[in-house]
Amino acid sequence: AINILAGGILEQFVPAAVDNYALLVAILVAVNLSLFSQPSVLDGWVMRLKSQGAHINYGLTRGAGSLAYAITSIIAGIVLSRLGLPAMFPMLLGFVSVAAVFVLLVDEKPVSLPETVTAIEAEGLATPIYRNAKYLVFVLLSTVLFVGVSASLTFYPLLLQDAGGGTADLGLALGLCALSEFPVMLLSNRLLRRFRDTTLLLAAMGFYVLRIVLFFAIKDADGLVWAQLTNSITYGIFLPTSVHYISRITPVRMRATALSLASSMYMGLGGFLGSLSGGFIIKSLGIRPLFGMAAALAAVIAAAFGAVLLLSKGNGSDLFTKEKKSSTISHN
Repeated sequence: AINILAGGILEQFVPAAVDNYALLVAILVAVNLSLFSQPSVLDGWVMRLKSQGAHINYGLTRGAGSLAYAITSIIAGIVLSRLGLPAMFPMLLGFVSVAAVFVLLVDEKPVSLPETVTAIEAEGLATPIYRNAKYLVFVLLSTVLFVGVSASLTFYPLLLQDAGGGTADLGLALGLCALSEFPVMLLSNRLLRRFRDTTLLLAAMGFYVLRIVLFFAIKDADGLVWAQLTNSITYGIFLPTSVHYISRITPVRMRATALSLASSMYMGLGGFLGSLSGGFIIKSLGIRPLFGMAAALAAVIAAAFGAVLLLSKGNGSDLFTKEKKSSTISHN
């Protein structure tokens, strides 16, 4: 709650710091460390409660967040077009204040640990994160993937503007983007029961390639707005599946750390590198070439992940095998 509120307060100083680049960067770094680091912390919180026997549907939890984000994005687009950018900052402070209050109201009742854990979880209990090959390979590939993904998402507003779109179009696009996640998030538990988590991750990476290619190919604003519906099969699949996968292959007591570190790597470092490199590419080559290069990078990473899966399967390694539900041992 303190970090959420602190991030909202720090954002209020952004308008005053626009003429001081060093100060602006310092504020945005602090905001990222405080406010934008919280989703992965919340993921770890939810997964820890689930591991302790609490009946929580992760897909429903994140789906509700996606629905709220969609509604907020549409409202923000209207506010931005009517009142201008300065009105967004106090609105953000109001939302984070409400969020902080809700966090404080959560009653985290103690629950008992499950009596059994799976064999692969037991292996994870004795494997530090820095020696966990499954974890390291996934985080590395995902970080590079999100360099391209983040570049395309960061500069999507410029692409939309270049196609003739306005602030209302951007608000609608972001609303559709978030709203499209909701049904997929709700179905995430069923998808994970039906398919291997690694198969879903590979599919999500492939869909990211498709999404960026659509951004690259579509030339009109309306088409770019509706292309945001592909977020349902990209982030809508990638997020719950990556949380499930990381929780499956890492020690129970290190899950929150593993999730936070992974998110900070591909969302944080990958996002930073994507935004930085994207700015240079746009300045040198223009907006469209950026999206073409981002799609190519995503395609390379999807192919690399698929190759790792095939090699792992071919040589009998358990690097990416699915958890065997029938194999359990006593947790005590």
